[in-house]
Amino acid sequence: MAEKYYLGVDVGSVSTNFFLMDGGKQGVYSSYLRTMGQPINTVKEGLRQLGGFLGGRKIAGVGVTGSGRNLA
Repeated sequence: MAEKYYLGVDVGSVSTNFFLMDGGKQGVYSSYLRTMGQPINTVKEGLRQLGGFLGGRKIAGVGVTGSGRNLA
């Protein structure tokens, strides 16, 4: 069975943060991006960068928080 990964995204007014952990609850990736008043574009860029890290691996679950959570 393939390893499971879980993603947390915090979309704030100042920064957008991504944190990926494996099924053993170990952090395997994190990213801090300045939101710069463009939360949708920042989330898109963060996901693009994350996709490069993941390759073909799949994310089993996602949680989103922050002031821009409804935009993500």
